[in-house]
Amino acid sequence: PEQGFGQAFAADPGTLAAREEFRGTGGSLYYLQHQNITQGSEQLSIEIRDKDSGIVLSSHMLASGVDYTLNTLQGRILLTSPLSSVADGSTLVRAGSLSGNPAFLVATYEYSPLFNDLDEAAVGGRASHWFNDHVSAGMTLSKQEQSGGDQRLNAIDLLVRKTPETYIKVEVAESKGEGTGTQFSDDGGFTFTPLAQNRQNDLNAAALRVESG
Repeated sequence: PEQGFGQAFAADPGTLAAREEFRGTGGSLYYLQHQNITQGSEQLSIEIRDKDSGIVLSSHMLASGVDYTLNTLQGRILLTSPLSSVADGSTLVRAGSLSGNPAFLVATYEYSPLFNDLDEAAVGGRASHWFNDHVSAGMTLSKQEQSGGDQRLNAIDLLVRKTPETYIKVEVAESKGEGTGTQFSDDGGFTFTPLAQNRQNDLNAAALRVESG
């Protein structure tokens, strides 16, 4: 017999994602653009980039408590060693042959926005249907509203099975949206400007998954 199933959801996200780049200032203190950082969500790295092309030549992940400390309430980063504006062979930047190229601190993290800033919502749903004992099809839709452009994910799937242990499942998914933008600071986090990126509101990505048993 045919059977169908459907469900929907709507929620305000508790946290938002951010990505920021800081040009080395020669100091150890840097301020993230946001406060109330989610504990353990941050990922910090030092990047050395080619002074002419901007291509990343070297990237080194930093360890919390070893290379830096983070005040999550204030969004304040304190590096254990100063970060020069160019690679100079310091403790954090083992430059070697990369000396003279610009150095950047790159931070990604999640934060809890103020109530009046949290005007974004996540909505979506899933529906599936068994046509008989051997074939089912489903569809999943979701939308994340956020500043700078909404994010969408659409997926369809088909399951064909002979027995519970013998089956093949095919799923096709497509995402659409800009992703998280990047803010740049050259003064340690006192001012930020959005980085110009080649992003489009209708930029798509697709994936195909095949599973069998």
